[in-house]
Amino acid sequence: MKKQLILVPILAAIILTGCVSQKDYDALVNQNAELTSKVEALETENETLKGKVTELTGQLEQANSEIETCKESIEELKKTVAAYESAQNEAKKDAAGNTGEVSDPNHIDSNTIDSNASDSNTSDGPSIGEVAGDYYEKGKEIGQDVIDKLQNTDWGEVKKDAEEKGHQAAEFINGILTQ
Repeated sequence: MKKQLILVPILAAIILTGCVSQKDYDALVNQNAELTSKVEALETENETLKGKVTELTGQLEQANSEIETCKESIEELKKTVAAYESAQNEAKKDAAGNTGEVSDPNHIDSNTIDSNASDSNTSDGPSIGEVAGDYYEKGKEIGQDVIDKLQNTDWGEVKKDAEEKGHQAAEFINGILTQ
């Protein structure tokens, strides 16, 4: 029993003094400080990246909006080209019907359209100009403006611009998605 009483204080001293040296303890404290610093840096980087994701999401939405606008513009251009081609075909038919040949297949002559309109009038009634008054003349002016603009449009350049815009939009989106 005396031996047990002597062993208890010795065991208590060993247990209370600990099993880790001061050097190992200091190394663990330093490692903990380094890891805490890295965690804080990573949390800051995470917040920065979240901000970039938000910014890029906004850019992507804007790009998608621009793509939709481009698609709408392309559809409008297709309609304009179709209208131009239709008017051109009608002018070719009219020119071929009136003279037997087409001198310039790209030329739409408003005089041909005017003469066809006046040919449809009968001598029994008033002419289109008399019935419509100023509206007929205004319609002729607008029609001629449309014809002039369609004839002076560089459709190759329009197509080239549309393709370039589509390519730029695709590159932009691919750039966002690959980051």
